[in-house]
Amino acid sequence: MHFLVASLLFGVGCGPGGSEPIDVGGMDAGPDLDAGPDAEDFDAGPADSGPVDGGSDAGELPTESEPSPPATVEAMGTHLVLAGVILAPDRPLVGEVRIENGLITCVAASCPHDDATVIRTEGVISPGLIDAHNHLPYNWIPEWEPDPSMLFDNRYEWSEEESYEAHVAPFADRRSTNIVFCPSALWGELRSIVHGTTTMMGQSFDRTCTGGGMRNADHKHHLGYNHMRTAIGSVRDITDSDAQGYIDSFVEESQPTTRFAVHMQEGLMGNGVELEFDSFAGRDTRPNRHQGISLLSGEGFFGVALLIHSMNLSAVQLMEAIDNGAHFVWSPSSNLILYGATAPIDEMLSLAIDVALAPDWTVSGSDEMLSEMRFARSYGIDQSIEVLDDEMVWRMSTMNAADAVGLAESIGTIEVGRHADITVFGRRAADPYRALIDSRAEDVRLVLIEGKAYYGDLVLEEATAINGDCEVFDACGAAKFLCVANLPDASGDWAAHGLEDIRGELQGIIDEYSAVDPPLSYDAPLPLVECL
Repeated sequence: MHFLVASLLFGVGCGPGGSEPIDVGGMDAGPDLDAGPDAEDFDAGPADSGPVDGGSDAGELPTESEPSPPATVEAMGTHLVLAGVILAPDRPLVGEVRIENGLITCVAASCPHDDATVIRTEGVISPGLIDAHNHLPYNWIPEWEPDPSMLFDNRYEWSEEESYEAHVAPFADRRSTNIVFCPSALWGELRSIVHGTTTMMGQSFDRTCTGGGMRNADHKHHLGYNHMRTAIGSVRDITDSDAQGYIDSFVEESQPTTRFAVHMQEGLMGNGVELEFDSFAGRDTRPNRHQGISLLSGEGFFGVALLIHSMNLSAVQLMEAIDNGAHFVWSPSSNLILYGATAPIDEMLSLAIDVALAPDWTVSGSDEMLSEMRFARSYGIDQSIEVLDDEMVWRMSTMNAADAVGLAESIGTIEVGRHADITVFGRRAADPYRALIDSRAEDVRLVLIEGKAYYGDLVLEEATAINGDCEVFDACGAAKFLCVANLPDASGDWAAHGLEDIRGELQGIIDEYSAVDPPLSYDAPLPLVECL
């Protein structure tokens, strides 16, 4: 849906991009995260497993991607071995990944098969996609379409538009109640999972009804303590007392906040948006605005800031943010649709900043990460940003995103000792990054979180599914399994809800607004998958 908007904004065309190795540098995830046993406890296998060839002569692989042959299960056992083209941190390689008790224990040309379920994936094996910024529980609401001739100066303008308020009212009117929040958030999680995402930042409320699904970087990631704080409003509203409270959490001895996520300069001008960075950095001259106290970093909390959008930072401000270890999230589809502009991504990448990519939400951005990845790639082609190639877009959606949300010691790469959050894509091409970005929900062959599958090809359900309560799901003609009910941490009445139960709850919420004037522009929840 939103990729069509991208075509109108800056043209189409997603030809193959370069895949030269890129040095991503160090990835500091903050203290006290549980990354599992030390890497030396496991067999990492040979350092060099040869060139990537997809299992055949590289010359036989297509330049443009195509669906790969079906996966096959060769053996059944307690552990899991996946064979295919592995997107390792430094380069693609043909080989195998062994998973034991939720952890990656071998990445090599060949891993031990003893007591293992062995799957020839015939696909691309990637770290699970990580959505570093979203407003998850809105993600059953279709795109809001204001006057097509209208572009906004900043986020404070469109958020007060009557048509916007009416559009999101079915969720926003009762967002804090479980009867609305729970089905909304669960639907958003399912949409992300079927498109290959395993972790998201943007869960909002911490509720028991969302336990057991994909990892939530804000609350329930099970990779140590909850280390993130967020501020949704303008950073210019942070008072002296607020700032001190944040800083106290940043320097806490036992469980410090290691990421503070804020919307920074979402827009170009007006409503003080151009003053937000200086205010955050302690240079706001108004009373009660923590003048002289920067929230970018300070003694004991270097690198805590997570700046979302950052559309209009000056070169000087950008360098200040870099010098203070700030992390960045780029949401190009939402930015271009609302403002006709986006962050200076070419400059940011030229400075070797490890920027993360995220779609924002379905209301104005892409519907999920794969669509946002295609959007970003198309933008890079149109703007002639050579470094924004297929591989860079993948890095922005995996390891860079893990770093942004402070979980890079645990997830975001396929390495020995990391948690086995892995997505397998059933496409192939001479460039495996191209094959991944071209994938849709029907091409997502397997989605593992902590080594257990929540979604995948139906023929792989018995070998990989997290429980026996998964449902058959039609992904644009591809038979899949999708695990919705009775997930590990789910509790209460919502634990037993299946896909149609959740859809029915959302439909009921929409039906309550059937008599509003003006009427809603939609009469059903946004489907989990939209077919071409």
